[in-house]
Amino acid sequence: MKNGVILVQSRHIDKGIEKYKGELDERLQRYIDDSPLVYTVYRFEDNRILLVYHHNLYALLYENESVLMKELDEHFHE
Repeated sequence: MKNGVILVQSRHIDKGIEKYKGELDERLQRYIDDSPLVYTVYRFEDNRILLVYHHNLYALLYENESVLMKELDEHFHE
């Protein structure tokens, strides 16, 4: 994975959301919904961003919003 991004196994997703007080991020969710991606977006108290793939198969944990936005920008402008 790239710097600032961690792959999270499905068995750790719900526990992590609870432990780190993840809340749905409606603003980022709208951005994701306007893309071909199928993720649910959570923001933790320390501003890390968790993208949970469809049916909790896996998640991607981003160091912060700027790391996420940079990767999305690179991905959709290739």
